[in-house]
Amino acid sequence: YNHAGGIMSLWMDGQLLNTLPVDMPLSLLPDVNNWIGRSNWTADGFVNAYYNEMRIYEGVLTPLQIAVNAISGPDTVIEDPGEVTGLTITAPTTELQHLGIPVQATAVADFENVSGVNVTSFDGLSWTSGDPSVLTVSENGLVSPIGAGTTQVIAAYGGFTNGTEFSVVEIVVPPTLVHRYSFSDAPGSITVLDSVGSANGIIDGEGGVFDGQMLTTPGGDPNGTSA
Repeated sequence: YNHAGGIMSLWMDGQLLNTLPVDMPLSLLPDVNNWIGRSNWTADGFVNAYYNEMRIYEGVLTPLQIAVNAISGPDTVIEDPGEVTGLTITAPTTELQHLGIPVQATAVADFENVSGVNVTSFDGLSWTSGDPSVLTVSENGLVSPIGAGTTQVIAAYGGFTNGTEFSVVEIVVPPTLVHRYSFSDAPGSITVLDSVGSANGIIDGEGGVFDGQMLTTPGGDPNGTSA
C-alpha cells in the first residue's frame, strides 16, 4: 500500500497480480477491529485456513524484496539477497506451433544469499528474441510463435545473460466439415437440422418459414418477437 505513490498492489507467490489507485493514507482508517480470518460482518463467516507467518512492514517493499520473501518462505528473513550469481530461463514448453498459443517464459536469478528468485517482470530485466521472424517475446516474457524455425529467447539481468532454444513448427491440418445447415427443412418445422454434426438449432421467435429449400425470416424490430 503506497499512499505516497498513489498505488496499491496485490502479490501472490512473489508475482504481481493487480494494482489499484489509492488516495488515502492507511492512518485514516478507523481500524477498531484488526482481525485475521474474519470480516466486520459476521454473516460472512470465518475463513478455513492455515497460517504460518505474518509480517507487517513500515514502508513499501521493492519487487525484489517481495520475490525474495516468497522464495525464502516463512521463518527466514533475508534483508540483503546479495549480488546476482546466475540466471536461468524456463517455460512450460519450448516447442510451439506456428501462430499458436503463446507461452510464458520465466527468468529465475540466483543471488549470493538466496537462490531461485523469480525476476521475470522486474525492472532491469530485458527479454530479446534471437530471430523475431520465428518468435517474439514481450517485456514480461510472453513468447509468441511467428514463423517456423528455431531460435533463442534471451534474458539479461544483473550482469548475466542466458538463453533457451525454442522451436516453432508448421502444422498443416486440413479443414474438416463438422456442422452443416442447409435450411431445407420441411415446411412448418421450427428445428434447423445439422446434417453433419449433432448441433441442431431452432427458430427463435415468430414468422420463420421453411419451403423445403430455404428459410425465410421476416426481419423487424430487434426488441420484438419476429424470427
